Amino acid sequence: MNGDWFDGEYFAGTEKGGNRMVPTGHHFELGRRVAEVFNGARFIDVGCGIGHVVRELLNRNQDARGVEVSQYAVEHTTCPGRVKVGDVLDRSWANKNQYGVVMCWNVLEYLTE
Repeated sequence: MNGDWFDGEYFAGTEKGGNRMVPTGHHFELGRRVAEVFNGARFIDVGCGIGHVVRELLNRNQDARGVEVSQYAVEHTTCPGRVKVGDVLDRSWANKNQYGVVMCWNVLEYLTE
């Protein structure tokens, strides 16, 4: 997957969609719900963007990380040191049994393979 499309224009919400730099209610709600259901698990959000859900999980004292194909998003993450560049198809970021919960929201529609 090529991360070049997911640049500053994509996240700022100009021609490529809505503003993705500001968290919305669904980020907070998703973080709240998964923290309640899987409390104490180790989370990874694959395709996390700038890390809104990862930040919400950290705010709820959960062990959370993110992986994102966009270098721009990682450079502007809301949780430095917790989000790294990686490709969902490559899976080099994943080690066996490293995470108890793997989340992948709004990612599959961008895959071409």
